[in-house]
Amino acid sequence: MKNPQFRDCNVFIDVLCHTDYWDLGNFRLRPLKICGYIDGILNNTKLTGIGTFQFTGCNELVLDENLSGYTLSYAAIHGTDDVLPSQHGWIEK
Repeated sequence: MKNPQFRDCNVFIDVLCHTDYWDLGNFRLRPLKICGYIDGILNNTKLTGIGTFQFTGCNELVLDENLSGYTLSYAAIHGTDDVLPSQHGWIEK
């Protein structure tokens, strides 16, 4: 295979919460807790058919005065699960 990166892609996850329910007390914010949980599961994790997720950033997301949150961005790199084995030298030609 001449370009193994052709399967690389970006994955975006939107976390939205009603602004009335952001405050969890003790300086904790609901959308940040949710984002932290998602990041703990996905960052540097190999997912079958997609590749390894690498966190690339987080941006503010505001829909209106009632709904807002964050967009998590991940790069999924080197997904090879649907490539024929011979292309990787797994079987002799």
